[in-house]
Amino acid sequence: MARSDDKRQDIIRAAMDEFQAQGFDGARMDRVAERAGVSKRTVYNHFDSKEALFGAISEIAFAMVAEVRAIPYDSSRPLRPQLVELGRAEGRLLSNPEFMRLARVGVAEILRSPETAERLGLGGALADTLYVEFFTAAAEAGAIRPEAPALAARQFMHMIKGQAYWPALFSGQVVGPADLATVIETSADSILAAFAMPGHG
Repeated sequence: MARSDDKRQDIIRAAMDEFQAQGFDGARMDRVAERAGVSKRTVYNHFDSKEALFGAISEIAFAMVAEVRAIPYDSSRPLRPQLVELGRAEGRLLSNPEFMRLARVGVAEILRSPETAERLGLGGALADTLYVEFFTAAAEAGAIRPEAPALAARQFMHMIKGQAYWPALFSGQVVGPADLATVIETSADSILAAFAMPGHG
């Protein structure tokens, strides 16, 4: 079983290279097999179609995002340290080379063929929902303006991603720990200034 799992991981890693280089439509299962050092039959034993293989890559990425963003709002604690905690979890994700490799596969497909990307379910809406859930709970507890949780969630996420995720994704300019901490702290302060109810911080 362990050997089978190793082969599956080899296939997934090879597929990342193939999809990133060729796009979904141009990718070929025989080249994935060649990259992975296995037979084409072995690839199909693990994944019965190219869609299933791409889906497995997407599921891994979404699971990694869901794990770090699944931080519930705690009404017994001040809002600011919770925002910082949420931002630091996001920062750990953006500092993970394996996640960034997965992200490049998805983003490359979105840029190459938006229609195919939509058909494959890319876009991250499910993962973004976890941010909205945090801010909705904060609004229900009276810490965030009641009309603003979705907007606050988007702004907080994009302030961090705009300074730490997109530069690393496209240019390889990884934000260092000290700069990332500043990004998170200032993003949290911006959200508090714009959306926090009086007395919450």
